[in-house]
Amino acid sequence: MYTGQLVFEFIVCTAATVFFSLLMRAPRKTIPLTALVGGASWVVFELLLANNQPEISAYFFGTMVVAVSAEVMARIFKMPAPIFIFPSLIPVVPGTRLYKTALALVEERYVEFRDEATRTLFAFCAIAVALALTNVAARSLSAYLSTRARRKLQKRQGKS
Repeated sequence: MYTGQLVFEFIVCTAATVFFSLLMRAPRKTIPLTALVGGASWVVFELLLANNQPEISAYFFGTMVVAVSAEVMARIFKMPAPIFIFPSLIPVVPGTRLYKTALALVEERYVEFRDEATRTLFAFCAIAVALALTNVAARSLSAYLSTRARRKLQKRQGKS
């Protein structure tokens, strides 16, 4: 994959994320960053595939870009992370793969259906695991930091 094509796909995915953000009525101030994250997730996905990485890892790490960015933006904007996750995830969702799965079933090509359904299921599992791991890590880090801050405050009050 050459750089010009990757830049073009980044722009297209960024625009798609903007339109999905508008469709989902996301707060206007969140749209520019959400769009950049959507484009970046696609770039990560494509770069991994271009470097002969397994498709499932491309879905996983593309989603990790979205999930980590969403958690950071949620803290910055003081909004729930799904506001950032849903539109940003659109470029990485395996829609074409899902279409091929349904088409194989309708056309009664059962072996191809089985193969496509398996790949689609693994793609969605990779997306779900990436979202779950990031959410758990963010909550754990938040709990740790708030506990640490509370203990520091108690120590200061005890010394006074």
